[in-house]
Amino acid sequence: MADAEFVVLLNKTSLSGATVIEERIRAAIEEMQFKTANKKFIVIASTGAATLKPNDNKDRLFQSADKALYQENIPVKNTDMTL
Repeated sequence: MADAEFVVLLNKTSLSGATVIEERIRAAIEEMQFKTANKKFIVIASTGAATLKPNDNKDRLFQSADKALYQENIPVKNTDMTL
């Protein structure tokens, strides 16, 4: 099993709006299935969302998103978490 990370930056989007987009991306990924002659692979995603607060910088933004992502990973995979 391999993990990959990517970032989606949403300009002028509220946290609740980002959460809607986050869920759509996660659901689209979940629908992907890959088959070989004798195996079926299902793709899942765990997501984290954060907002840029006044006086934050990009490092703080990514730390907040990572924190949301890893909090989400604790209970179950294939869900969303926001901070």
